[in-house]
Parts: sequence; structure tokens; C-alpha cells
Amino acid sequence: MKRKSAFLKIYTSKNANPNGSEFIEFFNTENVLSEETEKICGGIMCIDECKRALMTMESNKTPGTDGLTSEFYRFFWNAVGKFMVESSNYAFQHGSLSISQRQGIISIIPKKNKNAEYLTNWRPVSLLNVD
Repeated sequence: MKRKSAFLKIYTSKNANPNGSEFIEFFNTENVLSEETEKICGGIMCIDECKRALMTMESNKTPGTDGLTSEFYRFFWNAVGKFMVESSNYAFQHGSLSISQRQGIISIIPKKNKNAEYLTNWRPVSLLNVD
């Protein structure tokens, strides 16, 4: 029971009141994208901008549920790039990502040099697919 209460203490929201002033203030902000930024960020993607984004991703990261890393996509970009962009644009046009694009795994891993017997010495990590 001691471990469960430690876990709840760490991962329970401190401000879960949707009527609280911090919550209302956060969601009532007037921050919006400029028209220029909105044009850049919205709409159909082209293969070059997707490749540029892929090239900025870090290497040596744990893959998501499909097991494919950014290194895989970089190496096989000429073969799969067109299909990746078409898939992303299809999702944009239809307003929904595929199941694998929406899927992730939340896992807990031990903190370095900490006693793994205590839940306070573990941290959650989300594993998402590159696509």
C-alpha cells in the first residue's frame, strides 16, 4: 500500500479543478497564430518539408509500437517518403490519424542511480511512432 500512495502522490494532478482560476485563465488566453504562421503550419504537406522535419529528429531513440525509428525512415526515405506524406495528408483531409498514428505506449523506467524499490524513483515515458 505504501508504494501505491507514493505513486498517487507523484502522478496525481495538483490542480484538477476545471472551475479553478488557473484552468480558466490558461484556456481563455488570446494567443493565436498570425495569418502567415497559420498558412505555413496548416494545409497539405509536401515531401521536402517532411524530409526536413525527419532530418531534425534525434537518433538512437526507442521506437514506438511499430518498431520503426527515425533512422529507418531516413535510410529508406526514397522508398517510403511518398507514402508517408500521402498518409499524413490523407489524415489531414479526413480529420483523423490512423490507429497506429494515434497509438502510444506509456512505460515506466527507473531513474539512474536510484533505488528501484521505490516508485518515486521511476518515471513515465511515452513511446510514440515516428510517423
